[in-house]
Amino acid sequence: MNDIDKKAVLAEKCFFGEDVPADYEKSYEICQKIIGSGHFRAQFVLGNHYYLGQVVGQDFDEAFKWLSLSAEQGYAKAQLYLGIMYFNGQGVTQNTREALSWFHRSAEQGYSPAQTLIGVLYKYGHGLPKNDDEAVKWFQLAARKGQVQAQTYLGHMHEEGAGVPQNKAEAVKWYQLAAEQGDHRAQANLGFMYYHGEEVEKDRARAAELYHLAAEQGDHRAQANLGFMYDQGEGVAQNKAEAARWYHRAAEQGNTRAQVNLGVKYHYGGGVDKSLDKAASLYRQAADQGDPAAQFFLGLCYFNGDGVEKDQLQALKWIRLSAGQGYPAAEDALVRLKNG
Repeated sequence: MNDIDKKAVLAEKCFFGEDVPADYEKSYEICQKIIGSGHFRAQFVLGNHYYLGQVVGQDFDEAFKWLSLSAEQGYAKAQLYLGIMYFNGQGVTQNTREALSWFHRSAEQGYSPAQTLIGVLYKYGHGLPKNDDEAVKWFQLAARKGQVQAQTYLGHMHEEGAGVPQNKAEAVKWYQLAAEQGDHRAQANLGFMYYHGEEVEKDRARAAELYHLAAEQGDHRAQANLGFMYDQGEGVAQNKAEAARWYHRAAEQGNTRAQVNLGVKYHYGGGVDKSLDKAASLYRQAADQGDPAAQFFLGLCYFNGDGVEKDQLQALKWIRLSAGQGYPAAEDALVRLKNG
């Protein structure tokens, strides 16, 4: 490795914070000194500087120019990033076919993030025909290299039986590998499996630990589930105030389960000061997203005038919507209303 190679590697490490603290200014400074050499890695890093605009002004045209030069030299990372620019139409006319071509060129070199992305495109049918078998194939290639997102996706495919026979033990294996790397989705999914005892011995304390790891990273599902565990005293000491704190964090992200559970707390008390206005507001947020429990509770608020003006028509509307989704309490309420 010559001196320019070493400098280019350092520029990339400084940009991405790999093995050294992230330092955009130092990375850019190094790039400016060696970019005239035509080094593929320097071109890639400079393209990223223009893409993100941390040190220089964001400029997709310049980003596209430098990433193209690097990608044409065969650098797999640049090929992936260039494909993303074609896919999103950034600095170039949007072109899905060209994007897929670059994704495959990168993936065929064994670059696991590109392999994962192709798997995602097949899984959701974005730019490619939806094909779970193909998705699994690409996830497996990347997951075996330790690519954390691919491991989580592969665990999910095994859990759901999509593209492979359903195998929850295999799902646990891949979730565990990804969770150990800190992936919040894997931690939340594995927490769910420990909570319910799916292919692992039921362990509520372990579930709470995993939910906590994911919740601290902002995973709203884990935050809602952790709130519930504090509410019920499952796997942790019961703490209504802590439950409300986690419900609140999840509710702010639009999690309907958290919005309903926090609404109930404001409605009836427990870990927060009662507030019928806040309860009704939270129910409405979840009800507008189609949550049947929220629709039922919002109907009750209108029926009793809790946090909203009493309105029998609105009450009936929301309770009917809830009952239409099979929510038992709403179905019972409708029967009682009809019978007077």
